[in-house]
This record gives sequence, C-alpha cells and structure tokens, in this order.
Amino acid sequence: MTDPADSDVKPAPTPAEETAATRPRPRLSKWMVVVIGCMVILFLVMFFQKRTIQDGTSHPAVGQTMSTVNLLPLTPSASGLTQDDLADKVTLMNFWGTWCPPCQLEMPHLVELQHKLKGEEKFQFVSVSCPANEPADLQQLTEDTNKYLKSLEADFPAYADPTISTRLELMDTAKLEAFSYPTTVLLDGEGKILALWVGYQPGLEKRIQRTVDQALAGSRGSP
Repeated sequence: MTDPADSDVKPAPTPAEETAATRPRPRLSKWMVVVIGCMVILFLVMFFQKRTIQDGTSHPAVGQTMSTVNLLPLTPSASGLTQDDLADKVTLMNFWGTWCPPCQLEMPHLVELQHKLKGEEKFQFVSVSCPANEPADLQQLTEDTNKYLKSLEADFPAYADPTISTRLELMDTAKLEAFSYPTTVLLDGEGKILALWVGYQPGLEKRIQRTVDQALAGSRGSP
C-alpha cells in the first residue's frame, strides 16, 4: 500500500469546500472606494495643516540685516541688482525655480500681488529664478525662466544668483540650516529682514500681502 503522504492522488473536496471555492470574493463597491479616497485626502489635509508655515513676521531672522545682494538679470527688462538698489524701497524677494512644484503653485499669486502694487513707488518685487542643480547653466535658466513667466503673463524682471552669494548671505543672516524653495523674504530700505517665509501652502499669499501692506504703510510714515 502506498503511503498517502507520498501519493499524487488528492481526496475529493467536501461540499463545504466546494461552496467556499465557488463563492464570489467580496469586492469594494465604487462608493466604498470614494469614501476611502476622501478619508485619505482628509488625512493629508489635516497632516499638512499641522505643519503650517511659520508666520513670516515671527521668524527668528526678523530684525537681521542682509549685507550682500548680487543678482544678474535674466529678463530683457532687468539690470543687475545690488544692495544699493534696496534703498528707500520695500523689497519682496522670492527665490524659486521653474522645476519646483510648490513654486509653481505660489508664483501665479505673486504675479497677481505684483500687479496690484505695480503703481506703488516704494515697492519692488525681486524674482530670483534658481536652477535645480548648481552651477547654473545661465542660458538654459534664462530660456526656462522667460518661457515660464511669459505663460503667466508676468511683466516683472527676473534675476539669477549664479554665484549663490545672495542665498548664502540669507542663509547666514537667517541662520537657515538649508535653502528650500520657494523662500520669500521681505526687506526694508536698509536690507533689514521684516519677514521670512520658507515653503508655500495655499493662503500664504494673503499673509504676504498683509505684511507687505503694513511695511508700505510704515515706509510712507517715515521721512
């Protein structure tokens, strides 16, 4: 007699086993998929809300002064920009990249903000386009920047920081451990930091607008 453990012949399935084998497996309904998807989205929204970007005016860098600004023009309407060009101005300086998804979300709002303040003599928006990798290919950076800004119908000048000196100065002044994109800094006429925002999340542009308005109101009152 052959040992059953070594035999290739399998016993016939019982009725219960046949029923279990033929019973259709439960599937998630479309509504269940939608509910689960909504729960995931809600979780992500709550997660990122907890990581709210710090209010720019309460950043530890506020009150510190940037002593070096050295930017080269990327657009036809721009000329080189240095520390002297900050004098008597409220300057909103935004470091961004065409390759950066958060920057792409933020930039249309900054274009709108700049348009609103276009007639304000004491305000200037300094757009600093940065490459994904250093050192920068200035020709490629120029092409990418102009193409992107044209798609947004932006009419402000753009700059490059090819020696990274301006970013290094901001990192040193603000005691930043690393440089993230986008980074937006508000400066007074002496280069003093009035506010600093690192990153972007929906609604941040409203806080930036309020802070710029307050800075301009203060500058109008100064001699």
